[in-house]
Amino acid sequence: MDSALFIQKQNALNVEIEEIKKKRNSLLDNNGFDTEIAGTERLLEIIKYNTEIMEAYDENLFLHTVNKVLIGSSGEITFRLINNLELTEYADKGGDKA
Repeated sequence: MDSALFIQKQNALNVEIEEIKKKRNSLLDNNGFDTEIAGTERLLEIIKYNTEIMEAYDENLFLHTVNKVLIGSSGEITFRLINNLELTEYADKGGDKA
């Protein structure tokens, strides 16, 4: 291979590598988890300042930690927290368990 052609191809590859690195870094910086990270940081702060075990429902704490409550057709209840973590509780259908 001619050295001039080799240098030309190497330069083109170096430019392409730099563009791909910039794109990768951009994707890493904008990973789409900003809401989850901010919500998790808020949850950690709430936990940090409410270290006692609670014996009763605290509406204010509930409103600051739960973003949405979803009720499923099978009776399950899912709590979507402010960091988009979902916690699901399955309702007992009742009746005797033998």
